[in-house]
Amino acid sequence: MTSFPLITNDLILSTFSNLCTLYTGDLIKILHAAQAATAGEPAAFVIGAGPINNQIGIIEAKVRRTADGYGQKLLIKILEYLYEDLQVNGAIGVADNNFIDCAKIGLQDGSEIQYTTGKKWLWIWKLEVEGNPGSVDLDIRTRNTASGEIVPGYILQFIQQGIAAFKSGKHAVAMSLMSIALEGTLRDALHAKGYTYQYGAPSQDVYEIKEIHVHRDVSGYKVTFPDPMPKADTDYLSAPGDPTFKTYRIKRVKKDNHRFVLEIRDVADLMDYWSSDQVITQGTRNVSGLGAALDIGRNHLSIITPIDIPEDLDTPIQAVRNNLIHLSGNSMIQVVQQDANSNNVTLADFLNNKNRVFDAICSIGGSINTIYNKIVDGTL
Repeated sequence: MTSFPLITNDLILSTFSNLCTLYTGDLIKILHAAQAATAGEPAAFVIGAGPINNQIGIIEAKVRRTADGYGQKLLIKILEYLYEDLQVNGAIGVADNNFIDCAKIGLQDGSEIQYTTGKKWLWIWKLEVEGNPGSVDLDIRTRNTASGEIVPGYILQFIQQGIAAFKSGKHAVAMSLMSIALEGTLRDALHAKGYTYQYGAPSQDVYEIKEIHVHRDVSGYKVTFPDPMPKADTDYLSAPGDPTFKTYRIKRVKKDNHRFVLEIRDVADLMDYWSSDQVITQGTRNVSGLGAALDIGRNHLSIITPIDIPEDLDTPIQAVRNNLIHLSGNSMIQVVQQDANSNNVTLADFLNNKNRVFDAICSIGGSINTIYNKIVDGTL
């Protein structure tokens, strides 16, 4: 249950107490749920012949345990087993909506954990700007998969801190953290579709290098190849009517390492005479960064739709993410949007507008939730 936030012990015990109150007329159900939830553990709870209230006390003692988050995990499992049983067998004096209300846990930062009728645990952050309500709702656990995890904990950390930053007015920090969370989500999604983010991995096939010999010649230079090429030089310009020579363009190019290479252009008909066709490293479906991930996710795989994230948010999201790494005052004047009156909106304008940031955070949060649910249920 790595996606769950830390729930304080007093909230755990309060929720367990509320659960016992809800099941006052059918406490045996809690005993059965605890027995199922602890099955296989070294000190598993086993229903005994003693008074039910005493056995409830034994379960409560287990729920109190804080080491390794044991009590929190146990409470979550008990609630899941109870709701499963409620759907099948019912419980005396317990209605479906009463159970869902009982399974809501308000956290100290104002967010809320709740169990849903779809048998998923949801983490909710309620937001508001100028009287307009909004929220970021993320599914964090389901019993329908082996791990149970939906939105993973490493993504939730950035979202939690990003929303906290937004609430405290730190819009640049909020957008930066949310953009990191979105990039991480897209990395996971594209990995599931066969793409990789391996640094330095070639995106195209790499061919073997062959030696070329350059000789002085009375007319200038002569080029020979010690190894055979795909096509023999005797076939080059050998057809009737072929010219005696062809002209190619060549230039020097300075690389990032300050070394020079010679670039020969428009050489399609020379390729098999002057280079090998043997691949030594297969190209991978490599993604360079957030911009490429957004492009592939939106325009090639339809992972992101305008319903999830409006297209005009792509540029500010990328600008924020890039400026997190290459931060400068000059970068804040980058134009990232146009407003309703066709006025240019710079990155600084965007970040200073609470409504724009609010819309972006809600959109990013919803998109992250949609993508991870698709990864989990295999519909990506």
